[in-house]
Amino acid sequence: TCAACHGTTGKGDGPTGLVLKTRPANLTIIAKNSGGKFPAAKIYKLIDGRDPDVRGHGGPDMPVWGEVFTARGGTASVKPRIDALVRHLELLQVP
Repeated sequence: TCAACHGTTGKGDGPTGLVLKTRPANLTIIAKNSGGKFPAAKIYKLIDGRDPDVRGHGGPDMPVWGEVFTARGGTASVKPRIDALVRHLELLQVP
């Protein structure tokens, strides 16, 4: 799950993340780093990871969640799952 690397609060301090060569991103400052606006469409594409025009995040350590969700629940399950993750991340944003 996301929390394994990004932590339960999304700050990049999950137990698995602490042993990775590249520290996982602090997901609570996405909006702050994007001029104060949460870029939901971009985050969706980053999480999905299957769009060749959008550089995936986390390098080879980061799962391609679009593929993972397809394998676990079929194509129809991908959008609702990623939409829920995007909404959750938007709620985690600090002012």
